[in-house]
Amino acid sequence: MNIHQLSVSYQAEHDRILVQLNTQAAEVLRLWITRRMAINLFPRLTQLVASEEARKLPLSNQDEMSRNTLMEFKKQESISQADFKTPFKTEARAFPLGPEPLLITVVTLHPAGNGLLRIGFDEKLANTPNPRGFQVTMDPPLLHNFLHLLESSIKASEWGLLHTSKPATAEPTLTGEGSPTTPPPQYLN
Repeated sequence: MNIHQLSVSYQAEHDRILVQLNTQAAEVLRLWITRRMAINLFPRLTQLVASEEARKLPLSNQDEMSRNTLMEFKKQESISQADFKTPFKTEARAFPLGPEPLLITVVTLHPAGNGLLRIGFDEKLANTPNPRGFQVTMDPPLLHNFLHLLESSIKASEWGLLHTSKPATAEPTLTGEGSPTTPPPQYLN
């Protein structure tokens, strides 16, 4: 799936964050991020992006402060090159997952190599026979822009998450299936 546009905005009437993805094929995928999900997703996503950026550099001393500084630099670089002025195209040729946004209950984060991150969004609700979900792979500039929009929406929500939540400090652990260059996926629910 090739993402053409991305929109992330706080919807006060629902007290949720609405994420919309517009693909090159004019398909629109929409999902809700609740406060509970944002508490878990934002710090882990921030940590993964910072770790991936730091992994690209041949630094022998990669402490948390260095990673955060590097990530902030890469984020500002991506934001300066992004187009935030073109309105999101709400008309769609198709809604592959239906017209209603997914209520995300599980997020899977999996580094896909070369700085890419595969993110799986799933809606697994009780008494729902057919769970909905999709995966998207984001490159570093798109990831930084997604984080920027998500952070702006969290600020607009006034949930107080950015002052109380701290990025996870532990590195993703490796199991027998992973390798130092390809950590196993992380799950949020």
